[in-house]
Amino acid sequence: MKDYESILSKLKKYGQEDVLRFYGELSADDREQLLCDVESLDLDEIAKLYHLADVPAENKFDESELSPIDVIKAPVPGDSEYKTYYEKGIEVLRSGKVIAVTMAGGEGSRLGHNGPKGTYDPKIPGHGSLFEIQLEGLRSIHAQCGSFVHWYIMTGESNHAKTVEYFEENAYFGYPRDKVTFFKQGVLPVLDLEGKLLLEEKNKILKAPDGNGGIFRALLDNKILETGDAADAGYVFVCGIDNCLVKMCDPVFVGAIALTGRACLTKTFMKRSPEEKAGIYCLRNGRPLVIEYTEISAHMAAETNADGTYKYGDANVLNYIFDINRLREALSVRLPYHIALKKVKRLDGAGNPLKSEVPDCRKYEMFMFDIFNEMGDTAAFRIVRDEEFAPVKNAEGIDSAQTARELFMRQNRIEMENPIVEIDGDEMTRIVWEKIKEIVLEPYVKLNTEYYDLSVQNRDATDDTVTVKAAEAIKKHKVAVKCATITPNAKRVEEFGLKKMWKSPNATIRGILDGTVFRTPIIVDGISPVVRTWEKPITIARHAYGDIYSAVETRAAKGDEVFLTVKSKDGGSRELLLHTFADSDGIVMGMHNEDDSVESFARTCFGYALSEGLDLWFSAKDTISKTYDHRFKDVFAEIYENEFREAFEEKGITYFYTLVDDAVSRVMKSKGGFVWACKNYDGDVFSDMLASAFGSLSMMTSVLVSPDGCFEYEAAHGTIPRHYHKYLNGEKTSTNPTATLFAWTGALAKKGMMDGNAALADFSQRVENALYRTISEGFMTGDLALITEKENPVTLGLEEFLEAVRDRIFL
Repeated sequence: MKDYESILSKLKKYGQEDVLRFYGELSADDREQLLCDVESLDLDEIAKLYHLADVPAENKFDESELSPIDVIKAPVPGDSEYKTYYEKGIEVLRSGKVIAVTMAGGEGSRLGHNGPKGTYDPKIPGHGSLFEIQLEGLRSIHAQCGSFVHWYIMTGESNHAKTVEYFEENAYFGYPRDKVTFFKQGVLPVLDLEGKLLLEEKNKILKAPDGNGGIFRALLDNKILETGDAADAGYVFVCGIDNCLVKMCDPVFVGAIALTGRACLTKTFMKRSPEEKAGIYCLRNGRPLVIEYTEISAHMAAETNADGTYKYGDANVLNYIFDINRLREALSVRLPYHIALKKVKRLDGAGNPLKSEVPDCRKYEMFMFDIFNEMGDTAAFRIVRDEEFAPVKNAEGIDSAQTARELFMRQNRIEMENPIVEIDGDEMTRIVWEKIKEIVLEPYVKLNTEYYDLSVQNRDATDDTVTVKAAEAIKKHKVAVKCATITPNAKRVEEFGLKKMWKSPNATIRGILDGTVFRTPIIVDGISPVVRTWEKPITIARHAYGDIYSAVETRAAKGDEVFLTVKSKDGGSRELLLHTFADSDGIVMGMHNEDDSVESFARTCFGYALSEGLDLWFSAKDTISKTYDHRFKDVFAEIYENEFREAFEEKGITYFYTLVDDAVSRVMKSKGGFVWACKNYDGDVFSDMLASAFGSLSMMTSVLVSPDGCFEYEAAHGTIPRHYHKYLNGEKTSTNPTATLFAWTGALAKKGMMDGNAALADFSQRVENALYRTISEGFMTGDLALITEKENPVTLGLEEFLEAVRDRIFL
């Protein structure tokens, strides 16, 4: 038990006995805790801290004392120094001569996170918490040099236990346990304006972290630099926890200090303007210093070098590397304290929580910047700001998780291990195609595609062999994304000077893949279906082979007899009279289908419905077409009974067949939320009907699925020639890119799923969510603005709309 009387006597000597005013109210345990807290204080130092307020702050400089800091411009791959620095850095890292120290003493409350700031997840696709992001950097160093860097994490008094627990619960995320060390940052009492100690609780003195410069005192107090891996190290890498783009133990940074022999290098970025609010590096009488942007004249702030950069424009990144021996020497001198007036929550005289309206308490802090004056030989290592600086400091706005995600994704674009097939098309959708890639995709994904140009001009030039090659590529790579293309009629042949009316490229690809087309409307907030009962999307499954799209047709003259002739492989034949044109000229068509294709269609429909958890309807007209349509009906029934009934029942979904006219009636009265399987022509017609009834043709996805697992994603609409002609005339268009954008996201998500690329799949979903959010907030293209129920929608042009989507990807 602590000696109350001796502790009280000591407090009275310094006029601080008021901290024991609630002692009589406390339990035995709380009394002991309070006495221990008081006994740990250095009351003589506290008295000196109070008198610091009487010392004038040295915040005015004679400009003649100042000069620009020495700058090393960080080399980039291709620069002559990059390889030299990098190889030297790897050599040093491989030898185990570098330790890493992260300042992680803060809480995440400012971000709306209950826990240590390092455990906050900024929701960067494919990544985890701030701690995990830095661990990824350290694992990357191990992959490059074969050595694990010892990671020292400076915690705070309030978050130490939770930080250690976080690592323990996650098995240190696979990093060697003996290569992670936690140590606490120091704290200092908070004083009121009369120099009195304050209480946080009746049994607890109010204290606050001793500033970022407290890292050096903590390194000393915990003997970090004298023990373990640090004792044998040559360099100390130091950073904060909240920069998502920090390059942990950057080999180029390490190599630069090793080769230049500097005592310290500090990463900096160039200010964007003289007025930017950032501390800047300079020299004062030859010694390095960080000063506030307000502490130099406007003339000095705007002064530039020959290359246009500001002489006094190198801003702090909180990313340093120290020569460890010279750091030890510098730490023999204690850093000065700085005073900050704050509004602080504490107990009043009656024991009630109090926080005044004005700053009336003194916090004492040490600044890291002061170490540079002691070390002397410091240079700025100037980086490109957006490549290495993405801080998470605020819940929203500037330096928030959203801005950090944006910057991180731009600098760490998602890799694609395997390519998808990219099939370009015609007219306005070709322009939309490029804009989607430029504005939404390529800033964040390193697109890996095998490209085919299916513009009508190139199909004509290649005699349409390019279409066949594209289809074969889909069979190889399994996933494709296709732009809308022209199927030329006579007018188009004349317009483009084509050799002939080439077949539909979609039909060619469908035939080669034996695929089924699934088309689903995209439902967005503010656009209600025309059919008031529809609550969920209806997916059309279109048989993509045969029927009218592969038909043989001709004219017939008056008096002609037309027969359907079937020649069997054994030489026999049979003829069926189709029609006798006794009284008039006419037209005739013969169409076909194959059992294998119908069976593939059925299995694909059942499989898709099962994977989506949706009921499946199939419709035809077997009462009229007693052989052709009846065969479709029989195939579906047989495959369902033999292969899918049990799985459907387990899933709680159903299959049923009905006549096509009955199906239309049922669809119009349904709530939606099912797959409607149709023959080729029916599917073509009904998919357009559904798209229009749900909102717009530009709001319908389309995916071709083959029995062997190939997927081709495209928009359900055409090439939008009317908008294209406006575009060619220099007019602004409000073309809706939604279906084409969803073709890309569908393909990328599928490839991400196939390759186990979670980041790619997650990004694809984020883009779709961003589009939903954009329209929900009232920003839309002209076609949607005409039909929305939202009041005062904002109509955007094509590029503006895509930029609005992009800006919401990481919200």
